[in-house]
Amino acid sequence: MRSAAIVLLLAAGLGGASAAECGPDKLGTSRVVSVGTQGGLLVGWKTYPKTIPLADHEVILTFDDGPDARTTPQVLQALADECVRATFFDIGGKVEALPLLARREVSEGHNVAHHTTPILSRRCAT
Repeated sequence: MRSAAIVLLLAAGLGGASAAECGPDKLGTSRVVSVGTQGGLLVGWKTYPKTIPLADHEVILTFDDGPDARTTPQVLQALADECVRATFFDIGGKVEALPLLARREVSEGHNVAHHTTPILSRRCAT
């Protein structure tokens, strides 16, 4: 299995992308932080001892357990309206059921990561 980096996209409450990219009335995405997975990704676990340093008014936007036919399009539209990117933690079975929606998450510039539990992954593989 090849190692990948999960990119956490940070949306600044005061904006961050240039006016030329989004316009002055949009929130925008201020920066992208890469979190390596070598040795296993531990960010997000309750026992993870480190934090990701955030500036004042910065948040990390993540959406779990999708894609969902009803809510994901609404979330994508809201993010596009504000010129903001986020990370979607999708479930394999839902991606199989809604592949075009999962592809849309990627094509609109969002990061998509795996959110299926190891037990479910093993069941699906057999």
